[in-house]
Amino acid sequence: MDLIIAILDKFPAVSSVFVITPDEAVAHACSNRTDAPPCPAHHLNQFYHNATRLIPESHEVCLSFGPTCVTLRPLPLNWVLAVQHQPDCSVSALDALHKAAQTLPKTDAQRADEAFSILTPDAVMAGALGAWLVPMMKLLEEVIEAPPQTLFQKALNEWIDREDPSFKGLHHFSDLIAAAITDTNKRSHYAEKAKGIFTSGEKTNKGKTTP
Repeated sequence: MDLIIAILDKFPAVSSVFVITPDEAVAHACSNRTDAPPCPAHHLNQFYHNATRLIPESHEVCLSFGPTCVTLRPLPLNWVLAVQHQPDCSVSALDALHKAAQTLPKTDAQRADEAFSILTPDAVMAGALGAWLVPMMKLLEEVIEAPPQTLFQKALNEWIDREDPSFKGLHHFSDLIAAAITDTNKRSHYAEKAKGIFTSGEKTNKGKTTP
């Protein structure tokens, strides 16, 4: 952190530096100016990974928030370096901060949690929600009479983008699937049958029944 402070002293165009962990917590932060516009630190990790997922070749994402910019770069362990700076900030400042941030120490909690910050459809299916998602996928296959993987995964991606997947949100996910079924009768049939699945999921979440 001393090295980062020294870099900030050298480059006044840099306002603040954040190092964000996979759980979207700020592990390290240092401010260079008291009059800098507020930095939207919350969700910067999410912004970075969303952008790199859309543009896989990108290793740097620059966001503009009115009079201030935030440049995001990947770090080891799926950390993200977020540098708040003026638009005319030099690349050398970003490079120096990027190099320095890679040597920051890890806390015990960060050592234990090195998971990727963005959930993938496979990870959601393999988790606790799989007990209800798998039947919903089988139902979709029965209804559309075709392999359901593409449609189902697309809906999962949309669900992940909209909210954190949860038992309470199963009906939102079901709505996304239903909306993708073009045949009106099949859509209605799916919606009716799926309701029984995610309703049992809500009851199970309360510890009352099993799927």
